[in-house]
Amino acid sequence: MDPVLSPDIIHRLREGVGAEIMEHLDLSNGLIVPRELITVAECIKDYHHHTNAISPLQTIDLSGNLLCGIDEHGDGEYDISGLTKFVEVILTHADKRPLKKIVFYHNNIGKDGCRVLSALINSTSPTFLHDLNLRSCCIDDACFKNLVSGLDNNKSIQSLDLRANELTANAMEVLGNALFKNKNVKRLDLSHNHFAAIGMSHLGDKMAANVTLQILTLIDCGIGDDGCRHICNLLRFNTGLSHLE
Repeated sequence: MDPVLSPDIIHRLREGVGAEIMEHLDLSNGLIVPRELITVAECIKDYHHHTNAISPLQTIDLSGNLLCGIDEHGDGEYDISGLTKFVEVILTHADKRPLKKIVFYHNNIGKDGCRVLSALINSTSPTFLHDLNLRSCCIDDACFKNLVSGLDNNKSIQSLDLRANELTANAMEVLGNALFKNKNVKRLDLSHNHFAAIGMSHLGDKMAANVTLQILTLIDCGIGDDGCRHICNLLRFNTGLSHLE
């Protein structure tokens, strides 16, 4: 059976992909499921093929969908086929027609989905994907390890939004190791992840040597007084950080 997109999504695809100039494709809150995401990917692929000049497409917003078939409670049938096809299409054009921003906000990505998305982070193209939004994607420590495996060598991502996931101190150790080597991330939002003081310790120890990060947001992370001491120690050595919330 062919995938059936909702009338709203069809309208937005026609308006966007059918246009000669498309900078922003908004497919948020359309309840897009995996089989429909495959169709979306094919539409984007066709758009690239029929655009002679370098594609002006800069941003794709996929917030509030069911990209892997399950909601935030895990209800539904888990399926990464749509996400796999989407990433494949995006990466095919990463050098000549690079996207700058992808928003996955409020999608339950899951462990295997994070492994698929890691390909975006593993890209070494300096012009591809400056802004990655993974807010409220139900990412736990196991998922996160799969996701950021290539962040230390990434040459493009400048803004990484990881708000409101399920990251603990173990994830902060992994992230700290990646940021110790990363030379591109300028903005990092970890708000509403309860990694506590020990997580801040892992992060701070490695980030002291990072001179690239400029904005760090840590709202409601449960770091307490001990965590604040780790932050103070971080600020003693880190010369690049200019905004801390």
